[in-house]
Amino acid sequence: MQGRLQQLSIPWCKQLSDKGLAALAANCTGLLALDVRGCGDAKRSEGSGASADKGVGEHPLTDAGIVQIATRCPSLTHLDVSHCHLISDASLRTVVLSCPMMDELATQGCPLVTDAALADIAAQCSLSILNIACCNVTDAGFVVVKDMPALHMLDISFCRHLTDAALEHLAAGCPQLTVLRAWGSRFSDLAVDSFQKQRPEVQIEHGHLPSDVLEPEAGTEEDDAGSDLLPRLSSASSASNEAKRSGDEIKLTSDRI
Repeated sequence: MQGRLQQLSIPWCKQLSDKGLAALAANCTGLLALDVRGCGDAKRSEGSGASADKGVGEHPLTDAGIVQIATRCPSLTHLDVSHCHLISDASLRTVVLSCPMMDELATQGCPLVTDAALADIAAQCSLSILNIACCNVTDAGFVVVKDMPALHMLDISFCRHLTDAALEHLAAGCPQLTVLRAWGSRFSDLAVDSFQKQRPEVQIEHGHLPSDVLEPEAGTEEDDAGSDLLPRLSSASSASNEAKRSGDEIKLTSDRI
């Protein structure tokens, strides 16, 4: 198993914890692609919506588990930790330092991911796809994002701290960028028009939400599965192709964990 498992997709497995990731890392060091989107027990108080408190349940998935994966699976090229709300800049730093071949990274809906993670990503690896939708990033982080030479797909949807300045940074850098997703953005029409004139080769998907439409709530299965307003950058296709070329593919579902 250690030499065969190269791709693992187990989204929304609520009982997957740091302990499970540690066991996976110890036995599957040849892992190339990992999707743990929405995994871990993010316990909520009674109620729903943004007012419901989040806490740590019986099976938390935290930075510790991702650090185990990163340090023991250095060949990792695709990682999706979207909606794992306990994942922060700390583990992403270990990921980019330990996995130099990292190509696609998704942290959508991770509120503890900030500009510090962007600085580490830009400095340490050459991503082609980055999904930071609904993350806590600001214009300052895009001073370094623009210096990512291989980036061709970027999702910054619902990053509510971003202003027109972020678009200006992107227009001046990221020479390989071809797709920019910015649904629910605060960008002005003037800034979007200016970006499109400077970078006509970039397909920009954007739109302001009506006042009666709420921002998708980070960390919910409904957000990941159901919103056409926030398309998720998917690494499944390229990861699957790589796995099929390289060897056997083993898929596990949550009921087998």
